[in-house]
Amino acid sequence: MKLKRRRTLEVPPKIRSFINTVTATPLENIEEPLKGFVWEFDKGDFHHWVDLFNHFDTFFEKHIKSRKDLQVEDNFLESDPHFPREAVLQILRVIRIILENCTNKHFYSSYEHHLSSLLASTDAYVVEACLQTLAAFLKKTVGKYIIRDASLNSKLFASAQGWGGKEEGLGLIACAVENGSEPIAQELGSTLHFEFYAVNELSDELPMTEQSTQGLQIIHLPNIYTRQESDLELLNKLVKEYKVPPSLRFSLWTRLR
Repeated sequence: MKLKRRRTLEVPPKIRSFINTVTATPLENIEEPLKGFVWEFDKGDFHHWVDLFNHFDTFFEKHIKSRKDLQVEDNFLESDPHFPREAVLQILRVIRIILENCTNKHFYSSYEHHLSSLLASTDAYVVEACLQTLAAFLKKTVGKYIIRDASLNSKLFASAQGWGGKEEGLGLIACAVENGSEPIAQELGSTLHFEFYAVNELSDELPMTEQSTQGLQIIHLPNIYTRQESDLELLNKLVKEYKVPPSLRFSLWTRLR
């Protein structure tokens, strides 16, 4: 959703010059004018940056929203173009800097959908940048703010669920130090275990061999780090083999990557 800038608000020349430089650059090269951005302005007013954020929305709509791999839709391994990693990282960095310096950032409402999509990225740096951007928005927000996007809430909850805890030998130090944990803890940390209940959806259009299975489904794969396929390829294989519904694919993905 495009933001509207106050008609009577005059954008400072330095900010207007930067925004014009960015918007004049093709979306395919948007990262170039963003690389050197630092905050060198007075107290921030979010309304000064509306045109830039609308331009970022245009980028996300064109290059991110329709990606099947981020939505984990059927056949998500096919047809998606190259992921614009550097552009996404630079956009999130600039958004974060601006939000950290604007007290009226609550006017920015379209970020939730974009961050929700990018949380499914295979790139750990993109996921980290998403979380940092979300933190920048929530930090020092006027009044109490509730995340409205149900999908973002669900993905944050799924991402926060760990493999275990200190009691199981998977404390932070044990995970970070080589040979820092017991063999049984290493086995636990490298095993994918995912359970869900499948609802039998009978259809006259599908043969019985393709009908979904009913009841408790258990996916258990030890030593997933030894698998030859990529994480996304393995996810695709498990989704097809176990008929994992779309609503549970991100939760499975967080256990896998």
